[in-house]
Formats: sequence, structure tokens, C-alpha cells
Amino acid sequence: MLGHINGGYVIDVDFRDSNVSLADKNLEFIKQCVSQLLIGKRFDRARIDSAG
Repeated sequence: MLGHINGGYVIDVDFRDSNVSLADKNLEFIKQCVSQLLIGKRFDRARIDSAG
């Protein structure tokens, strides 16, 4: 999985083993991405495919 913000800046990446469900630990990944945002920036929407 790849977490990025507008402008294409990557804020987090999660490489999973091939036998791990695509929907496994998505909320934890989103929380990790939010924690990487600069002070004063906020998370207000997400684009997630069918595994989300």
C-alpha cells in the first residue's frame, strides 16, 4: 500500500506478504499516514479500492 498527499509526496508505504489479505490492517495504515502529516495539516478524505 502507498499513502501519499496532494503533490505526490509519499508519507507511508506498507509492503505485505502475498498471503496477507488486502483488507488486513487498513485502519492501522491510515492512522500511521495521519501521524506522518505536518502539524496543522489534516486528513479529510481517502481514495480506496474495493479491498478497502
